[in-house]
Amino acid sequence: MRRTFTLTVLAAVMVGWVFSTGRDFLVTGMVDLGIHELGHMLAIPLGQTIHFLAGSGAQILAPAGLAGYFWWKGDEGASGLMLAWCSTSIKDVAIYMADAKTRYLPLIGGTHDWWWLFSRWDNLDGADGIAGFVGFLGLMLGAGAVLWLARQSWTLWSATRQPVFVFLDAESGD
Repeated sequence: MRRTFTLTVLAAVMVGWVFSTGRDFLVTGMVDLGIHELGHMLAIPLGQTIHFLAGSGAQILAPAGLAGYFWWKGDEGASGLMLAWCSTSIKDVAIYMADAKTRYLPLIGGTHDWWWLFSRWDNLDGADGIAGFVGFLGLMLGAGAVLWLARQSWTLWSATRQPVFVFLDAESGD
């Protein structure tokens, strides 16, 4: 039960931090960057459009895939945390999309993925609106993951009535 509660708090802090500040949470930003670049490398033979999409796609699909794996293994707590991470990856992609027109974000090198894609699709002026919608979807996923974890914590606590923290006494209500 304490593990599920801890994962709930971690997910809430991670989602809250990323969506309120627009900044990465601890090491997830660096992990996202590595996965993003790996996505590009794996998609090189698949054509330019897929190559440019693959970075952001891999960045989102990696934590989503881990969420599915943990769900399949019966670890709903880890699955919920991975969904929270996925939501922060979506937020990062939304920030990158919104930067397409101005291209202020520092890049490792090469072309700005979303500038190239929106330019190719003749929709550079629509980047902000699309990024806002994608960010909203990420926020909804993050909120859903935290609520799902909170419900799991509540269900486990209700069944056992054991204190979440060692210094709390469930019987006395302190």
